[in-house]
Amino acid sequence: MQAHAQLVNFSDTTCQWYVADTYPNGSMQDPGFTETTTTTYYYEGDTLIGTNTWSVMMARPLAGSGDVPAFIGCSRSADDLVFFRDITEATDTLYDFSLLPGDSVYYPEPIDAFLNVVLVTSVLIANEPHRVIDFAPFLGQIPSSFEERWIEGVGSIHGPLFPRYPRNFMSEVPGDSLMLTCFERADTLLWSHQDYPDCIVNIILGIEHPQLTDSRDNVWPNPGSQEVHVAVDLTGPLTVVFRDLQGRTIQQHGVQGSPARFDTSFLANGIYTVQVIGRSGTLATKLWIKQ
Repeated sequence: MQAHAQLVNFSDTTCQWYVADTYPNGSMQDPGFTETTTTTYYYEGDTLIGTNTWSVMMARPLAGSGDVPAFIGCSRSADDLVFFRDITEATDTLYDFSLLPGDSVYYPEPIDAFLNVVLVTSVLIANEPHRVIDFAPFLGQIPSSFEERWIEGVGSIHGPLFPRYPRNFMSEVPGDSLMLTCFERADTLLWSHQDYPDCIVNIILGIEHPQLTDSRDNVWPNPGSQEVHVAVDLTGPLTVVFRDLQGRTIQQHGVQGSPARFDTSFLANGIYTVQVIGRSGTLATKLWIKQ
């Protein structure tokens, strides 16, 4: 298929990806806590390598003190193919958006397996149909697995470089995930993940954040069922966000003061993080169990 002028070009230097990484990071106070941090991938111009023009890809964490951009390689697109050249100058095919059902793609360690294409559909992006390539679920050693999907021009739903640097995800609690939350071109949002209301999701439990009012009763009852109360030692306006262990927002409410009461009768049983956000960012995070 010939490239269309309106189609997303993976190596367009105005492209930007936001990827949320969720992983266990418990403490003595909250041993089951899962942290989520977002990294943005973008291009910083292009460069000539041999006779070809390559886009220079950077990665920048958007949480914590280590938010320093890092060079991670270069990409180049040619028709349906995307090539990636890493920092060691090793070059390989990153994407082939012409794949059809029955085709397969090799994913390196720690996957070390071929993923088989099972379905090719399409989605409208910038008013143009783009291919969506679904692969058969990969089942590693239980309880690890993942499902893969490519979007033409955008890449994997797990981030732009996931086919080059894949990983397994644990299905047990606390689990982990790596998800593309948003894709932009020329500062315009073209695609967003339905489970993430924001491009940037940072849930970090650290000593730099003020704690909830009292460790015994700041989120109660805990475990709970029909409703939950949240108290924080600050006045509003505040935002209280309930997320599952994959970092997906389940419900979000604005409140003016503390304590606040929330209906949780509709939530499925499980473990959630309750995040309190103020004008300066995340103020506190607490695990809450629905049963």
